[in-house]
Amino acid sequence: MGITALITVFIIGIFVYLHDFSIQKFNEKIKLKNKRILFIYPHPDDETMISGGLLAYCASQSNVSVTCISTTKGENGTGKIVIPPDQLSTIRKIEFTNAMNALKVDNFELWDFPDGGIPKERKRLKNTLNSFLTKENFDYVVTYDESGLYGHPDHITLSEIIQELESLHSYKTIFATLTERMISRASLPTHMAEAKIPSPRIPNTRFNAWRYLFKRYKAAKAYKSQDLAQGIPLWFKLVVTGWEYYWVD
Repeated sequence: MGITALITVFIIGIFVYLHDFSIQKFNEKIKLKNKRILFIYPHPDDETMISGGLLAYCASQSNVSVTCISTTKGENGTGKIVIPPDQLSTIRKIEFTNAMNALKVDNFELWDFPDGGIPKERKRLKNTLNSFLTKENFDYVVTYDESGLYGHPDHITLSEIIQELESLHSYKTIFATLTERMISRASLPTHMAEAKIPSPRIPNTRFNAWRYLFKRYKAAKAYKSQDLAQGIPLWFKLVVTGWEYYWVD
């Protein structure tokens, strides 16, 4: 067996191990035709790495209205090199715009809440979001579940706010999560958690992001200031995470 065949078998093996093919497919559970959908995450790159496939799909559908928001500019992020926050915020704004262009998302916003300071700005963010949601009247909102994937306070607070506001609006929340095996094997920065991490939701639907691999890769590559690959080839990371997982009631 040649080296190419061995690599292919290796990738397929990891792919099969990480994914749960018993979970219902997204398009069998949720119909997005003629719907308005908001993707909202705390930091630039969150949307690409956890929901890039679904985001690209929605943007490609003429009968789906999609908006993407990052509530911070990610100015305090830890990247490949140390960059002062005021400079990094400018860089990440450009990166976010380039990522949106790669995913073909036309409607996107980068808000100016402090990176790492969302819990302290909870009331202001909730009021801002409430006004925005009232104006836009979305059918679905996509964000992290209450675990924030790895306990990041910004992730958790935003998720809690979205859940609290759901009763005041007509949208349903779609929570982005991972399979248990993916969580156990991923090198997630759990050191960023400030309290015990809530249990992540067990996904009940999966989306085939394979079809949007090139767009996902191009979007992820836009974030040059960030170490998204974490020591492994970025293309490999995106290939083996070819299904995205969500929980929706």
